[in-house]
Amino acid sequence: LIENGRDNEQPTAADCCKSCRLFDPDPDVANGRQCNVWVWHPERRECWLKHQRAPDLNVSAKRATEVAPAAGTPWTSGVWLGVKPCTACTIPRRFNGCISKSLCNTSRSCGSPAVDGYAHVDVKCFEASSTARQYASLLSDGTPLVAFHELGADFDGLGVHWGIGHTKQTWEECEQSCRAHRPSASGGAFSRLPCNTWTWCGATRCFEPDAHSHAFGDCWLKFQEIPGQPEVNQRSPGMLARWRKRHRHEMARAPFLVSDDNVTWVSGVLLPPGEELGTGTWGPRAYW
Repeated sequence: LIENGRDNEQPTAADCCKSCRLFDPDPDVANGRQCNVWVWHPERRECWLKHQRAPDLNVSAKRATEVAPAAGTPWTSGVWLGVKPCTACTIPRRFNGCISKSLCNTSRSCGSPAVDGYAHVDVKCFEASSTARQYASLLSDGTPLVAFHELGADFDGLGVHWGIGHTKQTWEECEQSCRAHRPSASGGAFSRLPCNTWTWCGATRCFEPDAHSHAFGDCWLKFQEIPGQPEVNQRSPGMLARWRKRHRHEMARAPFLVSDDNVTWVSGVLLPPGEELGTGTWGPRAYW
């Protein structure tokens, strides 16, 4: 499956065929395979985009020209035999950060935690990281951390305090909650880590390509290595075109009803004195 038909409504079969031809292969969708098969429903207007390997594609192409549509079957199917390589699948010789949801080149000693959906996070590595040790020392000495924030941005990080239900009325309150947070042995898997990153939902609902529902005031307290160059999940303006296209339908539906380049999160970091917030790098979630 290349694209879900419920998210790709087309008025006619010809438009569905055109949608297949125009689909740009994405390394994060079906491993960069192109669309060469389409299926369209005349009542629901669903246009399903698919990929078939050569042997099956040849059979489908022959069937499309020789077999009459079955009576009572509303679906219309077709194939496209053109070749459209995945230009985005070419790996550059040098890059920084992530260029797909699974391909990252980072100076963070413990890697990008979201690279496999946080499934194999090495907690001990993060607890022993130079960043964690630096913040432990700063907190112990009572050194005031310097706050920075970015409107329309969602920074990644390990959740030292779960955000759903942890409600703050303003992003300033969320920032202060991060400042007041102290590592503890009780709590979640990452509770022993300090808070140096936070993310706050500033709309009735905030979109994330995950299984959770994110509501106004949700305040996520996080930890990440090198917070002065944060891993970025979302950012507007400037969100990745691939991400905008992939989630254009979800962003246009209730309860979001915003353009696909409108990020309703606010994020920030707490940095040691003398450090400045940089632009950061895209994290794996920017490709989800």
